Amino acid sequence: MGTDRFYSKKLSDDQLDRVDLIRQNFTQLYDYLDSEIPTSREKDIYTTKMEEACMWAVKAVSNYEPIEFEEFVPTTEQIAEQMKKIQDNLKKGVYE
Repeated sequence: MGTDRFYSKKLSDDQLDRVDLIRQNFTQLYDYLDSEIPTSREKDIYTTKMEEACMWAVKAVSNYEPIEFEEFVPTTEQIAEQMKKIQDNLKKGVYE
């Protein structure tokens, strides 16, 4: 089978919680705007754009697992080790 791009994905409990929170926030903003803005072409446009933005936010949650930031942040010791390697290589003339 080719791509799974056009099929829905089973979401983890954490992803379901995040999707629900996204939808709640969009609903809350929409409800506020709906009560403040009279019916107009502009209201129809921002409603469509909000629906679109919500859809893309949910798709982003469903397509990508959250990244644990700690996995990508080197420790102070790792940085010092890399700096020492660079300094040693500079002394050896590796980068010339």
